[in-house]
Amino acid sequence: MCFSEMIPLPIIRPLLRPRNRARRTLSWVFLLSLTALIVVGCAPGPKARRAPSIRQPPSKGLDEAALMRLAEDRFAREKFQEAAKIYQKVLKDFPDSPVQNEAQYRLALCFDQLNRPDETVKALKKLIGLDLPKPRQLKIFSLLAESYLKLDSPFDTLRWFLEAHDTADREDLKVEFRDRIRQVLSEDLSESELREVAYIYRDTHVGGYAKFILAQRLLESEKADESRQMLLEVLRFYSHEYFYPEVEAFLEEVEGFVPDEYVLGCILPLSGKGASRFGEPSLNGVKLAIHAFEPEYEGLKVRLVIKDSRSSPQGAARAVEELVREEGVLGIVGPLFRATSEGAAKKAQELRVPLITLTTKEDITHEGDFVFRNGLSYPLQIRFLVTYATRYLEHYRFAVLYPNGGYGKTLSSLFISEVYRQGGEIVSLESYAESQMDFGNEIRRMFKIEDEETPGRKGQKLFNPVIEFDGVFIPDQADRVAQIASQLAYYNVSGITLLGTNTWNHPNLLEKAGEFVEGALLVDEFFTGGQSPIVRDFVNRFRATFAAEPTILAAQAFDAARVFITILEKSPILSREAMQKELTLVSDFPGISGFNGFDPTGNAKKTPFLLTVQEKAFSEVLPEFSDRLSYP
Repeated sequence: MCFSEMIPLPIIRPLLRPRNRARRTLSWVFLLSLTALIVVGCAPGPKARRAPSIRQPPSKGLDEAALMRLAEDRFAREKFQEAAKIYQKVLKDFPDSPVQNEAQYRLALCFDQLNRPDETVKALKKLIGLDLPKPRQLKIFSLLAESYLKLDSPFDTLRWFLEAHDTADREDLKVEFRDRIRQVLSEDLSESELREVAYIYRDTHVGGYAKFILAQRLLESEKADESRQMLLEVLRFYSHEYFYPEVEAFLEEVEGFVPDEYVLGCILPLSGKGASRFGEPSLNGVKLAIHAFEPEYEGLKVRLVIKDSRSSPQGAARAVEELVREEGVLGIVGPLFRATSEGAAKKAQELRVPLITLTTKEDITHEGDFVFRNGLSYPLQIRFLVTYATRYLEHYRFAVLYPNGGYGKTLSSLFISEVYRQGGEIVSLESYAESQMDFGNEIRRMFKIEDEETPGRKGQKLFNPVIEFDGVFIPDQADRVAQIASQLAYYNVSGITLLGTNTWNHPNLLEKAGEFVEGALLVDEFFTGGQSPIVRDFVNRFRATFAAEPTILAAQAFDAARVFITILEKSPILSREAMQKELTLVSDFPGISGFNGFDPTGNAKKTPFLLTVQEKAFSEVLPEFSDRLSYP
């Protein structure tokens, strides 16, 4: 055998408590000694004979390669004592040879075969920290753990089994090392030792399993309160670990186990420019959902842990990790923006914690099954708008007047595709600069307007627009839409329906355009004037609590938090995995932002609000119509 060949992983022997093994060994030694004394006392004494000397191996004058071959020969013939001496000679006589590491490792194997664990440990420790191949490191860590187990040193045993577990790149090996760790924790540690392990390894599955074993021991000792507290820590911080099915099975035997409180997390932009406009309203919605301002509330006890996303993906990811590892949250609401949501979603999926983000980025849920979204859905808004226009207003010919920025192009594209999908057509298409104030040229082209002077009035012009379509879609902010509407009136355009999205739902549109937007149709995902009792209740509570008008962000955050609360009120949820499963089953939820549940991708199913302008005020259009158009 060549000395460079790999040695198989040491055979893992059945675990036996070292203290029990020591007592058993002493018993056998005593019996054998007693038998020997009896035999010697009865037999005639033999002639004195000189003890045979161990023949020294013929190693003198050999180089390190020859010595290594000789040592391997002895090892293969199970002459471990002789092999060990040759390896020691190599280490002593050839300190700079490249065979040093191999000789050191093989020496440790010899000591292990000779059942000398203390010397095995000493030999192996000289290899720790060296740049060795991962398979060799794995064998070293495993053999160290087994050696410390023989030395009745459970803390060192756990340390090296954990190193072996983390080094292994095959799941079957990881499972094997986890089983060894569980055996050590279950069989060889006292209550005080378990507490120490739980503290030392609190950030690993070793610490979690130690707490679980300790909780069982405490319950057996009739220390129910302390056992309960330990189980709550396991539930909060280790529900994602491999041993959690054992915990669930144990809890089934403990009747009526309900956590004292549930912990939810929230990640929002609470510093910088976006704090007051975006972060604070959203946070207020979450707080309202958990009854944070109702001290007399006697329902479910929920503790909210709030983190600032700092408007950075790294900050959001760090916030997720802190909420999971330091607070043990069952779920997280937020973040808001696209970039921060991406950072948070990746980390949430990695740590397997349910995250309901409020971003408009619909494909954020592609990160995995623990990522959900309750944000604005532009495709959904457009589908509702076009469906009502075609099915109820019988409009099939449309024009599009849009700003040539990202938002305008995106919404226009969605609108055009939906119109054609529903059998309509686009008659005219015009764009304008986002900073533009005068839209005369675009309006003239769209309506084929030519100037005509009015008889008897010098300089006054009469406009005769050609109306070739039923409605005009304008995906822009309320201020600019108000300017466009007044200019349409100037050019004598009438008899068409103005169509818009949630950005129109702002008092500025009514204040600046007034009668010029009468009859306009828009869609939003929240309306403070909604006729539903749950919407009215939310609006009234929000106004009374914060002396402000609730926004769409406040409504969406309220619904996201309320989903978690509703699930917890229905039945105790003891793990993040169980919460994730319950989220996928939510249906017919009475959300104030139109939220009904989640589709298979994790995106919100919604029923938006259809609004119109009547007598210079927004009003809801046929709530029963929205019900018929709800998300399939």
